[in-house]
Amino acid sequence: MKTNSILHKLLSNWPMKLSCLIFAVCLVFIVRFSQYRNVVAEIPLQLILPEGYSAQNKIDEKVELTIEGDSKMIYLINPMQVEAIADFSGVSQDNLDNAIKTQTPLVVQVNLVHDDGIIDLSEEIMMTSNPSRIKVLMRKDK
Repeated sequence: MKTNSILHKLLSNWPMKLSCLIFAVCLVFIVRFSQYRNVVAEIPLQLILPEGYSAQNKIDEKVELTIEGDSKMIYLINPMQVEAIADFSGVSQDNLDNAIKTQTPLVVQVNLVHDDGIIDLSEEIMMTSNPSRIKVLMRKDK
């Protein structure tokens, strides 16, 4: 008899209990995600080209850095201490020669580097750049 009464109490007025549960879950998500913010700043782009090569096209000197995460954590990072680096020095000689011959731009990922920190915040925040890739049409210097 006791089990039957517990089951009866649990199942009685179930639409109201279910709607309260859904409301509570939604409230938790709203509160949690309202604490997420983002900071946007422009930072200089460092372009590293292979020795003896230069860029034919114009390349932006700055990228837009977006730092997203918990509002308490994102302000621990100074955007001016983050470096944006597009490194073409790792491109093989065959790919360089082929790109120059066919006049095809080379594409590399923009890497964001922040070495001036004691705490690893990579799990709490996310840093992205716009553009995230850089295209360069190379030419061989004479």
